[in-house]
Amino acid sequence: MGEISMAYIQGTPGNDFLPGTYFGDIIEGYAGNDTMRGADNSDTMYGGNDNDDLFGEYGNDFLYGDSGRDYLNGGVGDDYLWGGSGRDTIDGGSGNDVMRGGTGYDTYVVSSPNDQVIEYSGEGLDIVVSNINGYTLGANVESLLLGNTISDGTGNSLNNRLYGNDANNNLSGVGGADELFGNGGADALNGGSGSDTLTGGADFDVLTGGSGADYFKYVSLSDAPTNYIFFPETINDFQRGIDNIDLSAIDANLSSSGNQAFSFIGTSDFGSVPRGSQGQVRYENTGGSVLVQVDVYGDGDYTSDLDIMLLSTTSVSASDFIL
Repeated sequence: MGEISMAYIQGTPGNDFLPGTYFGDIIEGYAGNDTMRGADNSDTMYGGNDNDDLFGEYGNDFLYGDSGRDYLNGGVGDDYLWGGSGRDTIDGGSGNDVMRGGTGYDTYVVSSPNDQVIEYSGEGLDIVVSNINGYTLGANVESLLLGNTISDGTGNSLNNRLYGNDANNNLSGVGGADELFGNGGADALNGGSGSDTLTGGADFDVLTGGSGADYFKYVSLSDAPTNYIFFPETINDFQRGIDNIDLSAIDANLSSSGNQAFSFIGTSDFGSVPRGSQGQVRYENTGGSVLVQVDVYGDGDYTSDLDIMLLSTTSVSASDFIL
C-alpha cells in the first residue's frame, strides 16, 4: 500500500472552511466566501470567486486569490502569493516571499528585507505596509505606511503618499508630486523633486521640500509647538514666491464657530496692528533665517502659538502663506 503524498480538497458553491492535511495539499475554494488553511507542508491554494481568506501556514506555499476581495497570508516559509483581480490584502508572513497583486487596489504587508512586491502599470493604487526599516517602494506602487516601530521609508518616481508613525521618522519622496505625513515624533521629511506636500504632524520636525513648488502644511498648533529647547519646527529650503506654508486648516479665531483665516502683519508685533477678531501671522529676521510666528485669536494673550524656522530666506510676504 502506497503512502499518501498529497490531498486534493475542493469547496462547494457555498461558504466553506477548507483545512489542509499534513501533506502538501491542493485546495480549491470554488465559489463562495471560503477560508483555506494549510498545514505543515507546501500547499497550493486557489480562492476562486468571491471573497476568500487563504492561510499558507508552514512550508513554501503558492496562494492565488483569483477574483473578489481576498486576504492572503503566507505564514512561515518562502511563499508566492498572487491576489488576482479585486482589492486584496497580501501578507507574506515570515520568510522571503514574492507578492503579486494583480488588478485592483491592493495592500501588501512586507516583513522581510528580501520580500518582493510585483505590480504593473495601470493595475490600481496600491500600498505597502512595511515592517522593516529603510524600505523603498518598488515600481508601480504608490503608497507606503510604516509599521508601528519602523522609522525610515522611501518612495519612488511616482506620485507617492508616505505615512509615518509616532516614532522619529525619515521619509523621502524621491520623484513625483508626493504627499508625506510624519504624524507623531520628531520627523525628517524630504519631498525630493516635484511639487510635494509635507505635513510633519505633532512634535518638532525638519522639512525639506526639494525642487518644485512645495506646500508645507500645518493642521494643528501641536504641529509646530513653541516650547522647544534647542530648535523649533524647521523648513530647510523654503523658496519665497514658489513654496507655500499652508495654515488654512488651523482656526485663527477660537471664539467664533467655523474655521477663520489669519491676517499677515509682516514684522509688526502681535496686537500692535488692529486685529479685529482675527489671528495673526508675523515674522522676524533672525540673522540669515526667518522665524514665522502664529497667534490665534481668543486664547487671551498676544504670544505665539506656533513657531516655524525658515533657514533659507530672510523675509516672507502674505503670498507665501495660505492663511
